[in-house]
Amino acid sequence: MSKGGHLTWAEIDVGALRHNYWILKNKAAGAAMMTVVKADAYGHGVIESSKVFIEEGVSYLAVAFVTEGVELRDAAIKTPILVFARPNEESIGIQLQNSLDVTVTDPDDVTLISEVAKKLSLKARVHLNIDTGMSRLGVTIGDAVETAKKIADQEQLVFAGFYSHLSSSDDLDQTFTDNQYEKFMNIVDAVKKEGINPGLTHISNSGGLLGDSSRTFDMVRPGIALYGHHPNPGRQDEKELIQVMTLKSTVSQLRKIEKESPVSYGQRWRAKEKTIIATIPIGYADGISRLLSNNMEVLIGGKRYPVVGTITMDMIMADVGNSDVKIGDEVVIYGNQETESIRIADVALKLNTISYEITCSISKRVPRIYVNK
Repeated sequence: MSKGGHLTWAEIDVGALRHNYWILKNKAAGAAMMTVVKADAYGHGVIESSKVFIEEGVSYLAVAFVTEGVELRDAAIKTPILVFARPNEESIGIQLQNSLDVTVTDPDDVTLISEVAKKLSLKARVHLNIDTGMSRLGVTIGDAVETAKKIADQEQLVFAGFYSHLSSSDDLDQTFTDNQYEKFMNIVDAVKKEGINPGLTHISNSGGLLGDSSRTFDMVRPGIALYGHHPNPGRQDEKELIQVMTLKSTVSQLRKIEKESPVSYGQRWRAKEKTIIATIPIGYADGISRLLSNNMEVLIGGKRYPVVGTITMDMIMADVGNSDVKIGDEVVIYGNQETESIRIADVALKLNTISYEITCSISKRVPRIYVNK
């Protein structure tokens, strides 16, 4: 795939994506795989990433919003897709017309989904989301069994799945996660005792799968781990995973400056001695946080160089000293170059955030180039 003249791009290692899929698949102990590809596959490109997972035999894809599911259907992807968001009347119609599974997050959703399905003369495949401790979306534990009965009684609805979401599965202390698993298991058992088949049961996310993979139920839902990251950036103890994205740019200009010369907006950095500044065409509009000003490094020719001055919308500047850096040299922002590496997890820790935010922040104007197919 051509970079189309772009001087900044993100390389997506397809081989690493496949590798991570199978690391997680093997941990799933026979459970089906639902790969989460919301937010443009966490910034890695939803269509290409989904096609890789389909080639590897994935059972389901999952997205946050109906528009993401439609994008996949428009790309001729036929694999079952679950939409996590709570539906409304308009979104239900779109989901049913595009064969997208609908999430029930409130008892009132059941009647609405059934009514829309009846109007369209279609069956709606639904997954019942139970809130076991996230306090975000989902039917309460007290309403779970009655809502399941309501779904089972609706002629227009197909009970396709039953799920919950772990809020703290990446923590070292697994007490709360254990409690969520227990609540979920008890609700599943209670529904089955009513003679109801709840479809595919699923609760384990990346943290759950990397933690205790013995509690996988029928299906698992890995997200960030597919792309090579532990959900907790301070816990990169899963050495088998490979970072899928490498963010690259090029040196576009070199400028000799004198001692005390300011660099970038606000004069927030001045040269301590004569040096050479390399200008690199990537900035906060591309997803490099302005909070990293004077607090990040890049790799050029296998060596680390500090980024100096305020990060601008379209460019950053690096102090390359008296090195042999040349215009046109490749720059690695995140990833490996020769023997050096800049991990996305380490950048996340600097920003007091998580790897998810770093990869999702890489903007659409940065082309994704798929390598190692």
